[in-house]
Amino acid sequence: MERAIEAIGEEMARSRIMYSGEGGHMLTFPVAHGKTMNVVAFHHDPQEWESEQLVVPTTHAEARRDFADWGHNVRAIIDLLQGDLDKWGIFDLGDNPLSNFNKGRVCVAGDAAHATGPHHGAGAGFCIEDSAVLAELLQVAWVNLQSGRTRKAKAEVLESVLQVFDSTRRERTQWLVSSSRISADLYEWMDEACGRDPRKIKEELLWRNHKIWNIDIEDITRASNRELGDMI
Repeated sequence: MERAIEAIGEEMARSRIMYSGEGGHMLTFPVAHGKTMNVVAFHHDPQEWESEQLVVPTTHAEARRDFADWGHNVRAIIDLLQGDLDKWGIFDLGDNPLSNFNKGRVCVAGDAAHATGPHHGAGAGFCIEDSAVLAELLQVAWVNLQSGRTRKAKAEVLESVLQVFDSTRRERTQWLVSSSRISADLYEWMDEACGRDPRKIKEELLWRNHKIWNIDIEDITRASNRELGDMI
């Protein structure tokens, strides 16, 4: 952090900053109780990812090249980077969305169901939402089976649980995958509707973030439990 403050000033080094530009963006924020400034830099590359690995080594020279036309702070941050650098390919399920998360007594959840890019910072949170809904549904199913309130077999009840899980979670989670891609375009001035207009970009990002944040997980689980109750 001391080196970062010397290079770009205390306010910029200690704040959470998103640098936006054509074909790229950089995110910086303090970690380790403010002792370190974390840096994640994104560069849009239209070429195919050539490696079978998702993470490959890269060089400081390549990083400098990708941000050579950017402003002083970004170039100064690139120069601060020490040690070996890694380049990550960003992949998601946007081009191959699952038609269902369930099949019989098997289901997928979390990244297996809706792997997303990192541009909303919400992938792990949506995995937790999945877990909450699935846990509630399984609890309701178990209570109904133990109490004799349902005459259906366990296997049939489980299939109903996973069917409700799919109907509850698929639309919201697949929206996140798509919205994460759009957010990257917004940060990198590649969105046709917003372009480089900071006001439009801000408005577009805000409503997308609020859709992620402004939910009540208890409302979601109650609704899914009611749907399951009607089925079993």
